[in-house]
Amino acid sequence: PYLYRGGVYSVTVDHPHGTSRQGDLVTYLDGATGEVFREVQFKEVSEVPTEDPRTNRSDGLYVAVNRTHPGGPLSVRVRSNATGDPVDASVSIDGQPVGSTGSDGRLWTVAPSRGFTVGVRSGGSNVTVGPMLPYAAG
Repeated sequence: PYLYRGGVYSVTVDHPHGTSRQGDLVTYLDGATGEVFREVQFKEVSEVPTEDPRTNRSDGLYVAVNRTHPGGPLSVRVRSNATGDPVDASVSIDGQPVGSTGSDGRLWTVAPSRGFTVGVRSGGSNVTVGPMLPYAAG
């Protein structure tokens, strides 16, 4: 549709990694040039394709990192080696704190655009996963 009487068109598309709402991808085009000048995309985190998780099982913890594309969602899961229960842990990327997993043992954050290492600390346990690159879905 033609928007704002200003020569702007929008195109709305649903996609397989989208949400339950209509219009998961909205692209705005300059009516004079046909060039895209803005794009808005909504994705359901659980539907974004990931590579097999990178894991480390040591120091009493099991840590799994699910990667997506650079700048996309990055999942960090922490569980106890002994019980399999979720563990509340502090998470860092390349030594910079990014958050905590909480009682569900999971943290979602943003994947860096370059190689990185994930560090996890809980109690006296420290576990790293990496170095690794973001997943380049193709």
